Amino acid sequence: MKEIYCDLCKAADFINYMPQSGRAVKLPGEYRITESHACPPDKIVQCVSCGLVYVPQGGDAQTLHEYYRTMVDERYAAEEQSRRLTAKAVLKKLVPFQRDGNRLLDVGCSLGFFLVEAQLAGWEVQGVELSEWAASQARKHYGLTVHNTTLRQARLPPQSFDVIVLQDTLEHLESPRETLTEIRRLLRPAGVVFLNTPDIESLPSRVLGMRWWGIHNFHLFYFSRRTLARLLRVVGLQPIIWTSFPRNFSWGYLIHRLRRYNPAAAALLRCAAVVMGGETRIIAINNYEQIGVIARNSGFMTVHEDGRQRGS
Repeated sequence: MKEIYCDLCKAADFINYMPQSGRAVKLPGEYRITESHACPPDKIVQCVSCGLVYVPQGGDAQTLHEYYRTMVDERYAAEEQSRRLTAKAVLKKLVPFQRDGNRLLDVGCSLGFFLVEAQLAGWEVQGVELSEWAASQARKHYGLTVHNTTLRQARLPPQSFDVIVLQDTLEHLESPRETLTEIRRLLRPAGVVFLNTPDIESLPSRVLGMRWWGIHNFHLFYFSRRTLARLLRVVGLQPIIWTSFPRNFSWGYLIHRLRRYNPAAAALLRCAAVVMGGETRIIAINNYEQIGVIARNSGFMTVHEDGRQRGS
């Protein structure tokens, strides 16, 4: 049986973090970003050494990779207006760093809505996206440069970006540590990375447990601010700003997601949406269940597991 190691500290000892279902849970037949019925993983554990919460995935990573490659999500495409509003909120946080250079890479860029808004804000952009459908749509509709590969397979030149963005991406990766190491290689010495990921220690997570939207089979890692900060420092990225931002959704999308938790409440919300102007109307929500962070490249320092830094 394959031995599972913590991606952060490489320790092999873990304890159960959440109750197991007692049965093997099959992956859904397809993956969509807007999936609201994805079942939780069979087992979630916590590293005894560093506290990282993760799924002992074994050999499932290649299967997940194939799901991402074949993903088609028309509901996500229909939410373009709300997604672009959210992109603007994130880009405002990156304005202070634009004076140092304007080359931006979006890892997991999907249909390219963030990249389009970044272009309008004066950034020179590229994207990386595994979904063949999403990458094709981004190129066709917006003329974007999107690499339809993993980040490492894209073989981008070192120190070629001033800002790299990972939105709702880190939790999906087979090895966040390897990806962030590659990101540091791609960042210029003064470059920054912006990322956000579900917060396993947020109030909604603690209240809902295994029913929380952030827990499902396509999320392999569950970070807290503490474990994320440690991971960033280990790979040579220094957290400088912890942040949050409102997400924009149509009423129709919120109703779709609420059905998973309470069908009756979803029905009531549908009635309210009619009064409020229809299901296409957009609402901004910030319930602080995500970690957002801007981290700066530590220059040419080698960062060791114990946190010490030495010149390379």
